[in-house]
Amino acid sequence: MEIDTDIAMNIVLDWRKKQINPFVKAEFMLKLMKDLRCKSYRELARRLDMSHSVVQDWIRWADLDQKEYNKMKQRGLNHTEIYRQLRNNIGKVDKIITKTKLDVELEEFTTYVKRNVMSPAFSNKTPELISECINQLNRVWSKIEILQKQSGKIEPKDGK
Repeated sequence: MEIDTDIAMNIVLDWRKKQINPFVKAEFMLKLMKDLRCKSYRELARRLDMSHSVVQDWIRWADLDQKEYNKMKQRGLNHTEIYRQLRNNIGKVDKIITKTKLDVELEEFTTYVKRNVMSPAFSNKTPELISECINQLNRVWSKIEILQKQSGKIEPKDGK
């Protein structure tokens, strides 16, 4: 069954107002793209008179399986964090489905620090906070090493 462009437009406009399952949106958009014979996300976006980034964002969920999504939620990631991982790791779903909340937070923190290392904005509290971060990271690392030894997955401290 082919979907009429006007009907599709009304559905899409309605979806922008409602919280619809992202997997349903992705499936619908891919079917619509096929039915309308669109060759790209940009063409589909143009035909629906919407931003191509919204179309990409909606279709991006098709890269992730509902079961994988549920596993990520069980590891502590929320919907927005999963979305950010999908967006930042385009085409690399296998890289994100094994991440934990700690992985995501550490990646974001590391990225922020790398961007600001040459000219950091700081306060009198900054050195104390950095020291606390280092102490907590060392505690986490020690616990990870213990758990790895217990599970037989021993990896060197330098990550090599």
